[in-house]
Amino acid sequence: MSLFIETPQQEQLRLLREQREQLKHLRSMSEGAGVAGSAEDTSQMDRSLLDKRLFASAPAPNSAKPAGSPSAKGSLRDSIRGLGRKRCEGVSEEPYSIAQESYAEQLEFDRRRTRRRRGSAVARSLLVVVLVPILLFAAFVGSYALTCILNGASPQELTLLMGELFAKMQAYGGLIIAMFSS
Repeated sequence: MSLFIETPQQEQLRLLREQREQLKHLRSMSEGAGVAGSAEDTSQMDRSLLDKRLFASAPAPNSAKPAGSPSAKGSLRDSIRGLGRKRCEGVSEEPYSIAQESYAEQLEFDRRRTRRRRGSAVARSLLVVVLVPILLFAAFVGSYALTCILNGASPQELTLLMGELFAKMQAYGGLIIAMFSS
């Protein structure tokens, strides 16, 4: 689902950029055609194409001056800027489009889902950190008990051996803690 919504102002700016690109393309085409024809024919053709395609609501560029003169280019730029301003008038300076309100429920659901995913990822990480040592300890104690049983230990001897194992583990743990605390 695409949640990108183009505001009216963004749409007008995009259209204006497209029109400028068309203008550049038309100019390059008319300059290429101007090699075969006269400069007046080229500028007249260029202006008529621009008037028809781009500047229906804007004032036409100054037709008395040739297309290459600086003042004609300035007037053409001014008409493009004026066209952009006319189309962007009345567009409110809202930070987002009103159409986004229809997606508010979907956006909130996406935020909740993202929070749940992050929370579950943290919980899984903590679970792995805690459960791996516990499982290793249980596997070691189980294999020690099975080894004692396979060697013929009675239940009383097994409890005695397990008690000795836990006493040795406590002593070893105390030794490690004493090493790190000093």
